[in-house]
This record gives sequence, structure tokens and C-alpha cells, in this order.
Amino acid sequence: MATADYTPDRLATLAHETARHLGCQALRWWQDSYDPRRLFIEVSYNLSNGQPFPVWISTPIPGSGENNRQAEPSRGL
Repeated sequence: MATADYTPDRLATLAHETARHLGCQALRWWQDSYDPRRLFIEVSYNLSNGQPFPVWISTPIPGSGENNRQAEPSRGL
């Protein structure tokens, strides 16, 4: 786990909230085995014809340090 306080219940809450924010429903979720700071979420997205289409999204896990990165300003040529 990314942090000691992120239990499976809290990861589930994060998955559901992330999917709901995008207007979808979380079907299942898992923590990335190569980068435990990321959570993958499978959502069911409905196409314009009403047919469900599975989509995988990812989100950083809060408190993992990834959210604290700042982009370095670009330097002109």
C-alpha cells in the first residue's frame, strides 16, 4: 500500500468517488503492482447507442507524494 492508513475500504471509497466524478460507476479497482502510488479503476461507460463499454482509468493515491510534485518551468531557447 502507498501509506499505512490506506485500507482496502479507503481505496474502494477513492475508486467510487473518482468514477462518480467522471459520471461512471466503478466496477473493480486495484493498486498498481509496479507503482503502488497509483490506483486503477475499471468503469462502465455507456456509448451513445446505450451499449456499455469497459474503460480503465487511473488516479494517484492521495498522500503518496505524487500529488506534491511541481512541474519545472520550461526554459526558453
